[in-house]
Amino acid sequence: MPTIISTHSILISSVPRENKLLAGKIVPQGINTNPYFSEPAPMGISDIGVSPNGPFIRESTQFLGVIDLYSLSAESSFNTPCAEFQLNLVLNYNYNGQTYALWTQDVAHFNTVTHQIFFLDNIWNFTAYKASVTGVVGNGQISYSNSSGMSYYYYCASTPGNGVSLTLPTTIYLLINVTENSAGQPVIMFWYNDGYGWINYDRVTVTNVYNASNVSFLVDGYQYTGSGNYYDAELVLTGPGGGSCAYLYSSTLLYLSLEYWNGHNFQGVRNAYNYGFDTAEKVNNANVMSYYSLSNGEYVAGITAGVGFLEMLWQQDTISTLKINTGVNSGYAIVFNASVPLSEVENDISLFKVPFSNGGEVCLTLYPMEYGIIVFNSNGQMIGEASVVTTQGEAVSTNVSPFSISVVNYNILYHEVIVTLQINGFGYVTLYTNSTYPYTFQTNPIYVNGKAEDTLTIYDLPYGVEDISIYGYLFNGFYSKVNLSLIIQPQTVPITFSYSFIGNQPPTLPTITFNFPNGTTETVTLQNGQTISLPSGTNYTIQNVINDGNIRWATQNTTSGVVTSKGSLYIVYYEQDEVTFYYNLIGNGTFTIPTINYEYFNEMRSVSPPATVWVNYDSAYTYTKILNGVEPDTRAIALNYTGIITAPEVITVNYQVQYFINVNSPIPLYALINGENESFSSNWFNQGDVVQIENLSYYISSMEREIITSLSPSFTFTVEEPMNVNVKVVNQYYVTVNSTIPIYALINGQNVSLNSGWYNYGISVNIENITYYVTPLERDIIISISPKSFIVNNHINVDVKVVNQYYIKVLSKVSVKGEINGSERYLNSSWINSGSYIKILNYTYYVNNQTRCIITKITPSNSFTLNTPITINITTQRQYLVVINGESIWVNNGSVITLSANVPFYLMGKYVGTYNVSSGISITVDQPIQERFVEVPNYLIIGLIGAIITISVIVSVIILRKRK
Repeated sequence: MPTIISTHSILISSVPRENKLLAGKIVPQGINTNPYFSEPAPMGISDIGVSPNGPFIRESTQFLGVIDLYSLSAESSFNTPCAEFQLNLVLNYNYNGQTYALWTQDVAHFNTVTHQIFFLDNIWNFTAYKASVTGVVGNGQISYSNSSGMSYYYYCASTPGNGVSLTLPTTIYLLINVTENSAGQPVIMFWYNDGYGWINYDRVTVTNVYNASNVSFLVDGYQYTGSGNYYDAELVLTGPGGGSCAYLYSSTLLYLSLEYWNGHNFQGVRNAYNYGFDTAEKVNNANVMSYYSLSNGEYVAGITAGVGFLEMLWQQDTISTLKINTGVNSGYAIVFNASVPLSEVENDISLFKVPFSNGGEVCLTLYPMEYGIIVFNSNGQMIGEASVVTTQGEAVSTNVSPFSISVVNYNILYHEVIVTLQINGFGYVTLYTNSTYPYTFQTNPIYVNGKAEDTLTIYDLPYGVEDISIYGYLFNGFYSKVNLSLIIQPQTVPITFSYSFIGNQPPTLPTITFNFPNGTTETVTLQNGQTISLPSGTNYTIQNVINDGNIRWATQNTTSGVVTSKGSLYIVYYEQDEVTFYYNLIGNGTFTIPTINYEYFNEMRSVSPPATVWVNYDSAYTYTKILNGVEPDTRAIALNYTGIITAPEVITVNYQVQYFINVNSPIPLYALINGENESFSSNWFNQGDVVQIENLSYYISSMEREIITSLSPSFTFTVEEPMNVNVKVVNQYYVTVNSTIPIYALINGQNVSLNSGWYNYGISVNIENITYYVTPLERDIIISISPKSFIVNNHINVDVKVVNQYYIKVLSKVSVKGEINGSERYLNSSWINSGSYIKILNYTYYVNNQTRCIITKITPSNSFTLNTPITINITTQRQYLVVINGESIWVNNGSVITLSANVPFYLMGKYVGTYNVSSGISITVDQPIQERFVEVPNYLIIGLIGAIITISVIVSVIILRKRK
């Protein structure tokens, strides 16, 4: 046994599929049986408590899964050649008025290349949505699942048989059972058997409850668990844990069976689906179909690679239920197909052995047919036998007892003896005697229900002592025997002659010829049912053929003999027609010769055409339907290969040459075949058929598809030879682009327009943030892209949000102030969001402290809501600061001002500053101006005034002196 190192690093836990919408939901009419529409899905056997007659509930303390593994080839989504077999059950119990549900998993992890196998278990909490596991103690530990956000219990076995490489074919057993300890706590036990005996590798106790009630594994078709899962039992093939998927390849062949403990024995589930419900792991390319064992009638699910359907495998209306009342408390029953020889059963007794206990009843789910039963007690002593015929949809019950046959009495009358037999047992008994003389049983086979009687009549016994043996067969190879010695005395012999015609009445009746012991001969027409007394030793010969052209009435019965004892002779004549058989080949090639089966008397005969034979009237003939060609994948098929013979005739059957077209395609194909649309897959096609394959996409879902990228040899061809049609596809997902403007992206590095559509799996998409210009003066800008970059591996919604903008052209010689949606800012020619409310502020713009511009006009308006491109014209007037003698005033550029002042005559003044001019001068304002008026004495005027005053004084003095 190899050393197991760090099992957590090589094995990944399985995870459940929880559904919050279904959590705790009760469905009186029955839960949904179709959580999947197609593969990938967990495939195998499941019992969910739903039958064609409605939902039901099953409780059991243990379930057994059996895996008959012949070959398995798989590749997982982890890129490993691994898969898992999962036995998944829901443990239900009550505690303190609350119902709890734990999902238990017994898992066989299998490497399909090395055939190495590992065993592990998981326990998840199904009591409520996203509930975690607590309070369980076993060999493992409680771990946290990042993917599910829940805690769960996990353990990998380190016991014999774990980690070994198996030799295929092999059988693997998985078993989970539950008991209760002295504290009333559920104890869950996980088992496996892969050839190293039964191994109980983990024993898990639920420690956070006491005195729990109703502890059992539950299958309930009326409701969902508190986590939204199914109360089901399932044995499924899946990916190797972690929600993975495994793809099956063509060499896969295995069989699964799922059984529950019914209180006495393990019994196969009576209603089975071919897919699981609770586990998140899946497989793809798995074809799961229902089979039954020819040896013991048990149902199994067979798994091969290929396209399959999710469906019911079998159900209680088509299977049969066999109940055996053994009469002992415990032991084992051998149950087998009654047609299987007992010697074969004894050579492989384990295949048919059904252990039982707790009261002696055995209940089995079986295919409807006849079964042989042998019951042994717990000490291995055989206690009884039975045979029973089970019927579809019914429960059949039988007892068992030692089987025997005995003679009650017998009566000899002339050359005839009647023997009364007593038969003890249960079932149909076939009677036989080794007498070489004619005999009949009153009822054969005879049904015996504990005890029955039958009579054996032997005819035409010769004089003397006749030793015979009488046998009663309960089933193939099992019989009881009784010996009998008879003494026959000489006597007169009455003989009754009877006959019948199968077909029409012949034109004449048969004749009979007697050769008497005295040497005389007599021929007479034989009347039906005529009794004739004949001397012992008389020879007779009956006409065996009545001819009427190419129609005859003939018999294969013995038509001659010697009269030795009382009796009767019954002759059956068959009407027969002369028929010639031919065949014709439509097409070219070399093929095997057909065989024609036809009815000749009470047997089937065969002949090869051309042939002329006698055939029973109103009987069927059948040609070989298919003739194999010398070349591979070539055949010829009969178009009218069977019929009924009602008259002599010549029959010709036409064979159409066909070739096998092998279609290798991962998706379903459709084609026009000779103009008719139909599904196209690997099949036989007529020589000359015109095939036009349709290039149709295969939609896995509304958002995922596969498209054909290449098909060889061609989409259209005429069938003239076997061929391979090879199809390659690419997986695509639908990308939904929600955008009001065109979007561009780098797809695998190439710049293209990105629209809603189908894109290849795995491509890289990087969306560019490019502004869309509706017109030169209107645009949409992207404000968010979600997601902006992604790899196409699922359906993706790309949401692009944009803002509409208009271009505002601002014509102004000064900076423009305004409010946009109440926020003040400078306005320049720029792009502004559509719908914005804009208000132009009428303010004075100061170039400096001596020069300014004032707004005189705003067009088209000083306030508006932006819903179109617009040009704003701002008309301004430049002004300069003019300071005259300290008084300031703003004067429009280009204005003319006059510098004036009132000055006394004796003074002179001028303006000093920007221009330095005299008073009264007009100047044009084209810059800031600062002038100050300055006054100075007018010395000329003052001198003149002084001179005048001086002269006046002098004159006055002179006058005064003259007066004196």
